Amino acid sequence: MSGQTEKEAEYAQSRRGRMFRRADRSDVPLRTIFASVFTVAAVYVAAMVFYRLRELLMLMLVGGFVALILNPAVEALQRWKVRRRGLAVAIVSLALLTGVFGLLFLGSLATSRPLIYRLNLDLAGADPGARAAA
Repeated sequence: MSGQTEKEAEYAQSRRGRMFRRADRSDVPLRTIFASVFTVAAVYVAAMVFYRLRELLMLMLVGGFVALILNPAVEALQRWKVRRRGLAVAIVSLALLTGVFGLLFLGSLATSRPLIYRLNLDLAGADPGARAAA
């Protein structure tokens, strides 16, 4: 063996070594092809993982924005009276939920028939057309 180490000689006899020697002789950029194929496969796998986790990632993104928005209120509450951050977060979260459900309740009242209109129909015992005709 003229100047070859044992590992190089073993590599030259392996199937992979013969494949790379044949590709070098015929000017085929085999290493570039393998790198491209593995890069495309890695991007595909990463995209599939992202697609599977999209709901979780969206929840994390929304939760981060909510925490970012509510942080000034929590800090102000801590400076004012409540020293424990967990209690301040609970108070601000409860106030936010109360406000959201209150707005939803008021919105449902505004879109439904007014209470007076319903009571008027119950007292009259007829529909609005019959009451107007009478």
